[in-house]
Amino acid sequence: MKEQEKDIRGLKVSKEVLQYYHAMGYNVNCRNTYGLPAAVYVAELRSGKTVHPTLRKVAHKMCGALTKMFPILKLYPDKSLGDFDIRRGMQTIIEKK
Repeated sequence: MKEQEKDIRGLKVSKEVLQYYHAMGYNVNCRNTYGLPAAVYVAELRSGKTVHPTLRKVAHKMCGALTKMFPILKLYPDKSLGDFDIRRGMQTIIEKK
């Protein structure tokens, strides 16, 4: 990432154009606040293997934190192994005709 940042800084374009060379959401802090029911919902929903692996990891950490804070709370996260395969690389966002 540091090499990529260096290369991006070396481009001879305006600051406005330069921003488009960074991945969306890169280098941005995010903070979410939930009530308990919403936290349980998000943690369980985003723990599934169809969720992006980075967000899925966060959901699993959320489940761990909730279990530690509320030991009697029943959670049902999807802890199965991910099934990443080559088909994900073939997915695109295009209009279906």
